[in-house]
Amino acid sequence: MSNESLEGTRYFVLFKDDASAFRLVYFLKHKSDVLDKFKECEKLAANKFGRTMKSFRADNSQEYCSTEMKEYLIKREIQLEFPTPFKPEQNEKSERNNRTIVESTRTMLLSKDPLQL
Repeated sequence: MSNESLEGTRYFVLFKDDASAFRLVYFLKHKSDVLDKFKECEKLAANKFGRTMKSFRADNSQEYCSTEMKEYLIKREIQLEFPTPFKPEQNEKSERNNRTIVESTRTMLLSKDPLQL
């Protein structure tokens, strides 16, 4: 997003469970905050569903390819999966969810009167 929210966030990350379609969206000030939000998501999912994460599918963005992220996933025995580069159809559900979030956010920002963002 090219505009900042009221809290100064500019980025977002979407985590989605393919089995249940449960989604969590976190707004970020920095892309480097992804690992912290992933840890929050993992903890919340474990508490809510009583299950541990087995795999994590991400796009090929730098924040998911970091050494810190890879080490954390290895430590937690979570398999990291990436789609083939330049094949967005392999990640189409996430791409569609991202588009919905961006369009909704843009609509709220353009209304010039967001209640909360």
